[in-house]
Amino acid sequence: MERLTELLNAESGIKQSENPPAFSPTGQGKTTLQDISFYYPSRPEHLALNSFSLEINPGETVTLVGPSGAENSTVLQLTFCDFMIQLLKSYYLMELIFQ
Repeated sequence: MERLTELLNAESGIKQSENPPAFSPTGQGKTTLQDISFYYPSRPEHLALNSFSLEINPGETVTLVGPSGAENSTVLQLTFCDFMIQLLKSYYLMELIFQ
């Protein structure tokens, strides 16, 4: 518990830009993973995730807690991939509109 408190109170070495660029994605700001089954190519006989679903609404904070090997980082990576796909779609649409 001490380590968690220490991490929550830690200051980031990354400083926010004084003039960050404006960006307004066209998405809803919602991330949904629905009925995901996933295995690593090196272990096709072992499902890392089996029928996993997750919905994160705008403004929500979600914490994944579990023992090592519980695939918490896998869920995070898949969620990030979903976010990047939505972001790229937004940029692609903006490129089409402003050509």
